[in-house]
Amino acid sequence: MTIVNPPYQPYGYDRNERNLCHENGTTLLESMMVLALFGAFMIMVSQIITLEQEKQLATSIGKETAFITQAIQRYVGTEYDTLRSDLFTGATSNLIQAISISEIAKKGYVSSALLKEGKFTNALNQEYTLLMRGVDANDTANPQATLTKSDIDTDLDGHIEASFTDGIQSNGEFELEAILITSNGDVLEPHIAGKAIVGAGVYSVGYMELDGIATGQYGTWKLNTAPFATMDGYDSTQSLVSLIALARSGVFGHPKQNKESDEGDVYFDRCEGQIGSVLSSCEANNQLFTEVVFNSFDEDMNGVADFFGSIDNLYSLNMGASVDTDGDSIPDRYGMVRNLKGISCDDTPPAYSRATLNINCDTVSFSDDVTISKDLTVKGNLTTDTSIRSKRFIADALGGQDLTKGIYYANVVNMSQNNSVPKPDCRDRNSEPQIFVTTSSYEIPGGYPIVSVRGIVNNHSTRWTVSMEATIDRDRDKDGYRDVIPLTTSKDRLQVLTRCS
Repeated sequence: MTIVNPPYQPYGYDRNERNLCHENGTTLLESMMVLALFGAFMIMVSQIITLEQEKQLATSIGKETAFITQAIQRYVGTEYDTLRSDLFTGATSNLIQAISISEIAKKGYVSSALLKEGKFTNALNQEYTLLMRGVDANDTANPQATLTKSDIDTDLDGHIEASFTDGIQSNGEFELEAILITSNGDVLEPHIAGKAIVGAGVYSVGYMELDGIATGQYGTWKLNTAPFATMDGYDSTQSLVSLIALARSGVFGHPKQNKESDEGDVYFDRCEGQIGSVLSSCEANNQLFTEVVFNSFDEDMNGVADFFGSIDNLYSLNMGASVDTDGDSIPDRYGMVRNLKGISCDDTPPAYSRATLNINCDTVSFSDDVTISKDLTVKGNLTTDTSIRSKRFIADALGGQDLTKGIYYANVVNMSQNNSVPKPDCRDRNSEPQIFVTTSSYEIPGGYPIVSVRGIVNNHSTRWTVSMEATIDRDRDKDGYRDVIPLTTSKDRLQVLTRCS
C-alpha cells in the first residue's frame, strides 16, 4: 500500500471559501439599489398615509354635511309657510335672504352645543349658511328669476296675493329656492370633495368647483347658483352646496319617505317636523302633532272634483287654547273650523247651500254663550228658561208690529194717590214717548148732572203727572160758565197707557 501525502495547505485555508476571504463588503451599485428600494417603500407608505388621511377627512366632511343638510331640510319643510311670510315681510325689493345656522339653532332644529363661536363648521373650518329666495313655480327659465315684493303684492296692500299661495300652480305660485352652502375656512380640493359628497350618502349634497355651478355626486344634478351671488355666506368656488328646496320639487328629504311595509302606503308622517322632547312624546303616543289636510281630486278625470276626504266616527272636536304668537301679550291665534258646509247626525247628509252651515241633527245644544252678530231666523217655537233681551222685537203675527214701539206701561191710576207715570226710554231713531189716558171710573160730589169727564196730562222731563176733572151742569159762582171741579177721590180713576212713537 502506497501512502500519498496531500499537498501542504496553510492553516485554516479552504479552497471552497477562498473568495469569501477577499469579499467581505458590498458594492456601490448594491447600496444604491437598496436605498432606491427603501425610498420607494417610504414614498408608498407616505402615499398610503396621505390617502387614508384624505379619506378620513372626506368621510368626516361628508357626514357633517349630511347631518346639517338633513336638519336644515327639516327646518325649511316644517317652517315653509312661515319662511315665505318672513321673506315677504322682511324684503325691501327682491325676495332673498341669508339665514345663519345660529338663528336656526334658536328655533330648536340644531343643538347650540354643536356650534363653534355661533357657527356650524366642518373639518376644514368652513361655515354653513342657508341661502333662500322666492321664485314663481310657473317660471321655466334656468335659473328662475328672483321674485320682487311687488310681483306678489300687485295691489300694494302689504299682503301676498292669494293666488300665489293657493297651491294652484297655474295661477303662479310663490315657492322657495333654498341651498345650504359653505364658505371661508380651508380650501376643499375637488378630489376630497368628490369623496365627501359620495360619503354623505345624501342625494342633495353637491360641490361647486367654479363659475357658480353646483354639481351633485357623479354629475346627477346641476344648479346655477348665480342668483345667490350677492348674499352673505356665498362662495362661488370650491364650496359644498346642498339642495334644500326647489320650485315644483318642494323641500328635499321632507317629509321623510317611509319604507314600504305590509301595511301598505303611509299617507302622512304622524310626528312630521317634530324635534327633541316633543318628538319623543309624539312617538310614545298616538296623537297627531301636525296639520292634516284632505285634498279633493278629480278621480275620473272629467274636470270636476269627485273624491273628497272624510273623518269617520268622530265623537268630539276640541279646540286648543288661544295663543299669543307675536309676544304682545294679546292672543292672536284661535282654534277654528273653516269651510265646513254641514254636520250630519245620521246617515242622511244635510242639504248644502252656499256659505251656510247646515246641521240636520234633531237637537243641537250649546253648553256656553252663543253670540249671533246678525239675523237669527227661527221657523219653529223659541223656548227659553230665562229672560230674552233685545233692542227690538218684530211680531209677524201682528202684521209686522214693532214691539219695541209697543206699550211700555199700562195701569189704572187712583187720583187719591201718587199720579206720577214714568216715560219709556225710546232708543229707536226719531221715536218719542207717548201717553194715552181714558176715564175708568169717577164720582161727582153733590150729585150734580155731568156734562163731561176728562183726564189731564202734565209733561215733565222724565215723567208725566195725570189728573181728572169734571164739568157739571151748574154755574155756582155765577160767572156765566158751567163749573169745572177736580176729581181726587179713590173712586176717580184713569186708565193710563204709554208707548214709543
